[in-house]
This record gives sequence, C-alpha cells and structure tokens, in this order.
Amino acid sequence: MSGTDVGFERLLAEYNQAYADSEMFNNWMPPDGEYIVSVSKTANGIMTDSSEKSIPWWRITGMIQEPANPDLDGKEFPVGFYTGRAFGILKSAASVLSGKIIDTLKDASDVVLGSAGMLLKVRVETKYSKKHKQNFSNCSILQPIKLESPTA
Repeated sequence: MSGTDVGFERLLAEYNQAYADSEMFNNWMPPDGEYIVSVSKTANGIMTDSSEKSIPWWRITGMIQEPANPDLDGKEFPVGFYTGRAFGILKSAASVLSGKIIDTLKDASDVVLGSAGMLLKVRVETKYSKKHKQNFSNCSILQPIKLESPTA
C-alpha cells in the first residue's frame, strides 16, 4: 500500500488533531530501588478490549527527586497504570495515597487524579514473567510524604 493512497490520506487528515493532542509514550523505568518522586501528572480515559468492551484506565506519572544523582533527577516514568481489569491494584494505590481504605470506584478515581503534586516514596522492582518469558518492571507506591508546613 502506498503512502499516497487517497483513503489513507483522508485518515491522516481525520486523525491529525488526535495525533497533535496525544502525549508521547514513555515506558522508561529507573533501575530497581526506592525513589522519592513528585507526581507530575495524572490522566484517565477509556480503552476498548478485544471484545469491544469499554474499560476505564488511570495513569500516574512521577518525576524522580534525586539531586545527588543527575542521571536520574527530573526523569519521568510511569508510577502506575491502573485498569478495570485489575481493580484491586487501583484500590491498593488509592488507599495508600489517601491513607485510608477507599471503597468506591468514584472515590478511588478522585484520589488518583487528585494526586498531582504529591510527593511519594515508591519502589521499582523488576521480575521475570514465566508466562511472557520476559522481565517486567513495576512500581509500587509505598507512602505519601507529608511536607511539614513552616510554623508562624
């Protein structure tokens, strides 16, 4: 198929704005270990699975706060990507972020989306998946870090 195909060119024009508005994909993960990160952005949306079922998703992106390590300081990575396929993972993350058990999906969504600007202690771990025959890095939120406000 040629890139000058008229049907293809129409699709390019139709989807150009969605392309322009999209975020660049970043799945870089730091080496295994514990990090202090600031939540630089959150996002949510709807994806469609292979059976055309709509599934909600949420994403937390963190920025490493490691001034002593310029190779890592300021780098962004996915702290969490949560979907309706595994609500338990979302429930755990929302509960850690809020400091209490979150029982409703609406509340969990609000907590995750409201985490922008928070400072977190996280752990990155890489494990081998026998099923997929490859390594996967995951990030767990260990705890939010409360900043002490100056006293007057």
